[in-house]
Amino acid sequence: SAAPEDATAGGTGAGEAAVVAAHDATSATAPDSAGPRPGPELAVPPFAGPSEWWHDCLILGRLSALAMKYFATKAMRRPWEAWQSRLRSAREKREQHLGHRKLLALRSWHRCTLVTGKRLQNKMPLLRVITRLPLAALRPSWARFRQAVFMRRDLDR
Repeated sequence: SAAPEDATAGGTGAGEAAVVAAHDATSATAPDSAGPRPGPELAVPPFAGPSEWWHDCLILGRLSALAMKYFATKAMRRPWEAWQSRLRSAREKREQHLGHRKLLALRSWHRCTLVTGKRLQNKMPLLRVITRLPLAALRPSWARFRQAVFMRRDLDR
């Protein structure tokens, strides 16, 4: 009657023998074979306590993997932010260019409506003559300037 007491007291009983048999059955299949692979429930076998050295190695390995993922994410962040800022500035530049084009279109439309509309229809001939006045006044000066430039060029030949 000592055997049942040892099994319930945590000794070498039937419970531990079943766990060892289950572990031997899973370790019999090689990891490269096509058989079932041990899942996460077998990552920490239940028959070993948390004070084992391999348990510490397992925790350190998981922490190392987590640190590597964190480093990779952190290393990707700076180029990603640079790319985002470039796209943001390109978008702002495109929107500014579009705004300038809209403004130019509105200005030309406004001028066309003023010129062809009834409001300035009688005044446009006078405006055209006034815009040609500076050209007419400066024509003799430009002619003298042209003559001086072309005469010097012809003399240098």
